[in-house]
Amino acid sequence: FTPEHARLVEWETQGGSVHRIVLGRISGVDLGSVYWMHADGSTIFRTPGKFIWEFSPRAMDWKDTNLHHPQRAFGVGEIRAVEARWLEPEKNGTGHAWRLERASGGDGGADYMLSHPVRLPAARDAAEKVFRHAAQLRIDGFVPGPDPSAGRAALDVPVMTLRVVLADGTERQVTVGAFVDGLYRYVAHASHPDPVRVFAWRFDPFAKTAAEMAGGGSNATMQQ
Repeated sequence: FTPEHARLVEWETQGGSVHRIVLGRISGVDLGSVYWMHADGSTIFRTPGKFIWEFSPRAMDWKDTNLHHPQRAFGVGEIRAVEARWLEPEKNGTGHAWRLERASGGDGGADYMLSHPVRLPAARDAAEKVFRHAAQLRIDGFVPGPDPSAGRAALDVPVMTLRVVLADGTERQVTVGAFVDGLYRYVAHASHPDPVRVFAWRFDPFAKTAAEMAGGGSNATMQQ
C-alpha cells in the first residue's frame, strides 16, 4: 500500500453524509483482493475482489460514448435500413448516395437489398458490417470545439450524412466531417453542444458508392 498507487474515492449518501476511502494495490498474497484504508485512518484492510479497476481515474471512462444517445440505444436486429450520402464540396455538393435495407419476401432469397439508386441484392458481408457498425458507433473524444485551424472539418459543409431507420419507424442521423490529421472526423451530436471526435476507421464499412455495396468491393472512404 503505497501513496503513488493509491486512489481517493469519495461518495455521498442520500442523507448527505460523505465517506472517503483510499484504495491501494491488488494484494500480492492472493492476487484477488485489494488493500484499502479510511481516508482519515491508519489501519490498512484487505478485501476480496479487484474493485479498484471499477474506479477509473480517466473522466472519459465515465462518459456515455454511444453516439446515438441521448436517444434510446438500439441493437443490430432493430435496424430496418441504412442510408449514406457522400458529398463532394469541391463539386458543388454533388456526390453518391445509397440505401441498404433488409430484404422482404420475393427478393430471391437475398438477406439485404440495395433499394437506391437501383434495386438489387447487396453483398451480404458488406451489408452486415454496415448494420453492425451503424448500431455500434462510438464517441472517441469530447473536445471544447473544433480546431479552428482545421477548416475542412466544419460540419456546415459535411462530407457524409448517415441515416439509420429502425423497425419502429424512428430514425437516427449522423453528420460527418472530413478527415482531421488522418485520424478522426468531427461528428455532430444530438445533445453535446460541440462536435465530438470519432475515429475515421469506424466509418470504413460505409462505402462511397452503391456499386461497392452491391459487389462487396473495397470499403472506400473519401480522404479529402
